[in-house]
Amino acid sequence: MSRIEYYNEVSKKYNMTDEKRNFVIIGSPNHGNMGDVAITWSTIKLLEQLYPDDNVFDITMDEFPYEIDAIFHLLKSKDVIILQGGGNLGNMYPDDEMIRRYVISRFRNNRLIIFPQLVYFTDDSDGKKELEICARLYSDNKNLYMLARDKYSFCIMTKYFKVLSARTVDVVLSQKVQGSALREGAMICLRGDKESILSDENKKDIVDIVSSLYSKVVTTDTVIEFDGNKNERFERLADKLDAFQNAEIVITDRLHGLIFSVITSTPCVVLPTVNTKIISAFEDLDMATGIALIKSVEELKDALLNLQLCSDISYDNKLVVEQYKTILDKIFKIPPIQGQETEEVTDNFALSAYWDYKAYESECWKKRIKEDYDKLQKNHEERIGEICVYKKWVDNLEKQKNEISFQYDNLLAQLQDINSAYEKQGKNLEDRLKELTEYKLWVDNLQNQNEAFKMQIHLLEKNNESAKSELSHAQKKYLEIQEKLKEMKNEESNKQKQVNIQLRELYNNVRNERESKLKTVTELQEQIENLENEKKDLKAVIVQFENEKMRERGIVSKTIRCLRLYGIRHTIRSCIAELRKK
Repeated sequence: MSRIEYYNEVSKKYNMTDEKRNFVIIGSPNHGNMGDVAITWSTIKLLEQLYPDDNVFDITMDEFPYEIDAIFHLLKSKDVIILQGGGNLGNMYPDDEMIRRYVISRFRNNRLIIFPQLVYFTDDSDGKKELEICARLYSDNKNLYMLARDKYSFCIMTKYFKVLSARTVDVVLSQKVQGSALREGAMICLRGDKESILSDENKKDIVDIVSSLYSKVVTTDTVIEFDGNKNERFERLADKLDAFQNAEIVITDRLHGLIFSVITSTPCVVLPTVNTKIISAFEDLDMATGIALIKSVEELKDALLNLQLCSDISYDNKLVVEQYKTILDKIFKIPPIQGQETEEVTDNFALSAYWDYKAYESECWKKRIKEDYDKLQKNHEERIGEICVYKKWVDNLEKQKNEISFQYDNLLAQLQDINSAYEKQGKNLEDRLKELTEYKLWVDNLQNQNEAFKMQIHLLEKNNESAKSELSHAQKKYLEIQEKLKEMKNEESNKQKQVNIQLRELYNNVRNERESKLKTVTELQEQIENLENEKKDLKAVIVQFENEKMRERGIVSKTIRCLRLYGIRHTIRSCIAELRKK
């Protein structure tokens, strides 16, 4: 494409003709900050309203490097250059400032107007150096005019810049958006950057307070995701303004959150930020109604209740439009100074050098991003390894858990077996006690039989005095039997004591075993074996006792049978024989 074709293409794109005056807005945004987009939209609408016969268009920052050379050769002396307003004049936003310095250095025979800006240079050596360069460069263009958005910026302009300056409000306030009759709920629009003074707890308290007064609460921001499509930016802005005009009230700490509320006639509660732009804007809007400035969250509820009493709020933008018209008319009455040589742009502001640097910077960023990606990839692989180790550790813990659970189940089963054995042993002891009771009854019965035998002997003494000698032998035998009964009673008492001791020992052993929870299976087995041995011993004692009992019972029975059948003499002989056997 030849240079002429290039110029014609740009001229056709923006409808540039010699018959109309051209207003060229340079440095307009093409990003998701709807506040900056609103400034461009308002600038275009204001100029079209004030100067309807002129041609108004804007060149975005993305279009700037490709079209600025054509604009330079196409502009006539009557054409006007508008530099985008906002809050980027200074050394905080070098891209915007670089474009602004380039235009001011090259375009010297056209009126240049910097729309309302916030001026800020850092209080360090870099800020002071940039302020000096900026002041010299700006002051050298005799056709430059500057508008300040706040008192602080206006003071800097008048002190350091030898150009015609004026103070006015943000250009967005020159517009008015028809409010909606169907307002519903509250809108919370809070910043999430370093300019905010609100903590996360403060923001939560704001949501809670607003939710207590309004059933519908919407949280939003004036910064949205945007793909950079120039043709869609104003549509996205319209959607955002619709959201504001559909709200009953707005709570915000953003400057353009406040301004959007004003131009849509929406009541607004404003919170301050770290800088003074909110307070300064509030002071400029003293003529507007339905706005409340609070210093802390504690004042929010009262402010909301007070604003609920406000009705029929309607913003009037006529004063702002008239103010801009007055300022611009004064500027246009001054003819542009012609013949200023275009300053040879230094290396600091050379367009080609600047964009070469941007390309270099882009490559550096790509390299840095790749390095960061490689680091992240390495960290990711390390984390994967750590996760694998952790998984093994978790699996090992799971295995240990299963083993412990298995041991617990075994111990529980063993405890149940011990309880069963204890119950069984208790049942056996109950049987032993029952047997002892029966044995006691048998001994009592034997005593009764002995008493009957005594009575028989007494009768025999009366009936047969001749049998006195034999009776004496019978009495002797009776004494022996009495002695035997006494020994049996003692033996019975000893056996009862032995059983009680064994029962007490068994109870203590079982209780100790239950309290210690069977430290080892080996100990349990040993204890069970000891119990079995004791049981065998007890069985042996019981068997021996039963044998003796049966033997003694047989002797007594035989004695009584002999007395009945053969008489005393034969009975005594038999007893003597049995005693000898013993």
